[in-house]
Amino acid sequence: MMSIKNSKKFYQKLTNINKKHQTLSIWWSPCFFLPWIILFVVVFVVYNALPSGLSQQDEQNNPQRFIGERAQVYNRDITNIGPKVVGSRLNEVVAIDVLRNQVLDIINGQSGVHNIEIDVQVASGSFQLFTMITVYQNIQNFIVRLSPANGTAQFSLLLNTHFDSVPVSPGGGDSCTFTAVMMETLRVMSKSPDAFRHNVIFLFNGAEENGLHGSHAFITQHRWSKNVMGFLNMDAAGSGGREILFQSTRRNHWMMNYYNRHAPHPMSTSLGEEIFQSGVIPSDTDFRIFRDFGKIPGMDFAVYRDGYVYHTRNDIAETIPVGTFQNGGDNILALTKAVANSPELAISDTIPGEKIVFYDFVGWFMISYSMTIAIIINVIVALLALTAVLLSLLSFKNNLDLKWCQLAFEFALVFLVQVLSVGLAFGLIFLLATIFDGASRSMSWYSNKWMIFGLFYCPLMFSLGIGPAIFVSFKDKKTISLSCYIQMFLHSQCLLYIVMLLVMTGMGLRSAFIVLFALIFYTFTTFINLFTRLQLRGSVWLLIHFAGQAIPFVFYTYYAFLAFDILIPIQGRSGPTTNPDMLIALIAGFFGTLLTGHLIPTLCILRRPILWMCGFLFVFFVFIILLATPLGFPYKDHMSQQRFWIFHTERQFYNFDGSLGRENSGFFLLPMDRHSNHFVDDIIPEFAAQTSTADECENEMFCGSPLYMSRMIAQSYHSTWIPSNRPVFPMSTNLQLMATEEIDSNQNFRLKFRLNGADRVAMFLTSTNGSEIINWSFTTSLPKIVSQFQNSPLYFVFIGHGKFNLEYDFFIDVKKASRTEAGIALTTVGHYTHHDEYQTAEFQSFLQSFPSWAHVTPWMCSYKSYFF
Repeated sequence: MMSIKNSKKFYQKLTNINKKHQTLSIWWSPCFFLPWIILFVVVFVVYNALPSGLSQQDEQNNPQRFIGERAQVYNRDITNIGPKVVGSRLNEVVAIDVLRNQVLDIINGQSGVHNIEIDVQVASGSFQLFTMITVYQNIQNFIVRLSPANGTAQFSLLLNTHFDSVPVSPGGGDSCTFTAVMMETLRVMSKSPDAFRHNVIFLFNGAEENGLHGSHAFITQHRWSKNVMGFLNMDAAGSGGREILFQSTRRNHWMMNYYNRHAPHPMSTSLGEEIFQSGVIPSDTDFRIFRDFGKIPGMDFAVYRDGYVYHTRNDIAETIPVGTFQNGGDNILALTKAVANSPELAISDTIPGEKIVFYDFVGWFMISYSMTIAIIINVIVALLALTAVLLSLLSFKNNLDLKWCQLAFEFALVFLVQVLSVGLAFGLIFLLATIFDGASRSMSWYSNKWMIFGLFYCPLMFSLGIGPAIFVSFKDKKTISLSCYIQMFLHSQCLLYIVMLLVMTGMGLRSAFIVLFALIFYTFTTFINLFTRLQLRGSVWLLIHFAGQAIPFVFYTYYAFLAFDILIPIQGRSGPTTNPDMLIALIAGFFGTLLTGHLIPTLCILRRPILWMCGFLFVFFVFIILLATPLGFPYKDHMSQQRFWIFHTERQFYNFDGSLGRENSGFFLLPMDRHSNHFVDDIIPEFAAQTSTADECENEMFCGSPLYMSRMIAQSYHSTWIPSNRPVFPMSTNLQLMATEEIDSNQNFRLKFRLNGADRVAMFLTSTNGSEIINWSFTTSLPKIVSQFQNSPLYFVFIGHGKFNLEYDFFIDVKKASRTEAGIALTTVGHYTHHDEYQTAEFQSFLQSFPSWAHVTPWMCSYKSYFF
């Protein structure tokens, strides 16, 4: 330990700084950098840590524990089937058999106080999802109900995940991770010596990737759904790490409290909910269905790490560590047991509620409170922070013998410099994002996340610090000391946080808690320095200030890791229209300011602060050099690959009289990211013949693109087409007009159709000749939010089949305009997503020509455009 004599010398060095320059020696610089570097490393280790997975040998000594290794075995059993595409034999037969056999094994070992029932639901239905009408026929759900053997339970808790996957992907992470977690949770609960108060329904839904069909079929049609009073939804956008609670309904603060108390590895944030619901993330989960159609309270969990493999052939069982299963299983099992025994579940529909603010601290514990409480807390903290700043300035006035006008002028000048510094910081990184994009160097951080530090954080910190550094270097400090000026810069940053907190609170953003953390600890340490008068004693106040910044630094580092882990892989599928560097610059600017806003100005206490700030600029230029090397290339083999969706398509355009007007065949390329086709143009010869579909946007619905989901509409305007020979289809997709009937005295008509062919058909529909579509059989009413084409509503209908691919009959009612013939334009796009054996040699050769850092999702399409 430091002796009393040495500690006095240490204190004197801090308080008796150089009288002329009022600065600390360069030898103090390690104290300004090393603590934060150490904290960064500690947070990195904690953030990436996973619990040790229990092995099956541990089961004997832990009969009521979740066994991670057993869940891993469950996962391999169903993932190794291969891509489980709705309508394919692997999904509709093989996967169901695997799940049934796993449950039968569990039934053989269950406790006598429980009853386990199995049901396979086959259902058909329709609903609107965003701007798309989605229709499903004969999709399957595998459902298990765990109930007390005495039959006394009336209400149920629903656990949901899906086992189907997208084409080419085995779906090890999305979402066989939670298929395995749910299966192991069922096994452990079935061995409990005591029955649970409520039923627990395990819904392994078999049609999520088609447009959330399985969850809709269950919650709207299954007999067990009537008494479901709460739900836990689980999904994945990656294949590793921990799962995060990122969405929550109203009326379930009680469920959140159970998660707080019982989950051993909590990870949650309402910030994720606001980001997800803003549309920045191009995905959706079954949470939406249970919330909107079931009207029941619940939570949404997702695994998100290694999102590069999401919806690719790399999403295999081998990439998922056992710790991921153990982490998710420990949390879901504990929460399920708690809610299954809770008295609140039975009355959940009567519990009032509002939006909830929730977040964890580095996975150690979780905090949650209502939005009303959040408003009160935010306002109180903002007022306390403002009070601390004002009292500190008053202390400067009194002790430095300043006049009010003099103090106000000096502080206003400091505040202006700080505001300009923050504005310069964001302006510079946004400018850099624009330059990188214009030079085709965007996404350089896609595979190497550490590039963000040099390309965005360093110029950010330079900008945040150069203004204060220049100010204190040339400002006369005889009346107001350097130490006081630095504190004024920190107070100015605090005022910016206060404004930000109040604005976010006024906008109803629950993510305001992010800024709240910065204010709480800065206010606390400011009051300590104020009341102990340490702020007037040289630089000793820095010790208190740095101690108070440690927790916010840990908190913001943790959330920066989380934000980048979620959002960086998503940029590989965010489409070509936006600059992804702009989003990364925004995140880096937001968290970088919160991380360093109360630290960078303190560097001005060191000698030659301008040189210290220029050091950040030097690091930036080093990274600019790295940007021009292979390290700046966005993609890597077998993991962070560039995505391509390519449909070998035959297009046929029919005239009003039914004759074929024109036809062509080619490879349709759907752009997935900012660099679609940029890097492969010189590698693959066929790209020399590509043309843009934008030329057809005026005359053809959705530019004549064979779209799959309505989420692809924006991409259709930037897609390309490479001519080829005709594809081969396993069956033909045909639309037949069965009858035309007059439905009223106004000569309005009903057109009756029959559709058969592929088990996935996208249909584009609009009226012609000034007529109007007034009704149809897809849903009970026409959607209000739709696209537009030639001044008429343009409808997108998706029809998907599951176990049986039968003919589909539908009708459309048309209101004719006066003196014109009523008419509609209708396009069908048959998608053959699980018929790789029908790929032509030409198509296979084209696919094989892509480099190893590219991932291609291919299938065949039959595009037919009609007029009726």
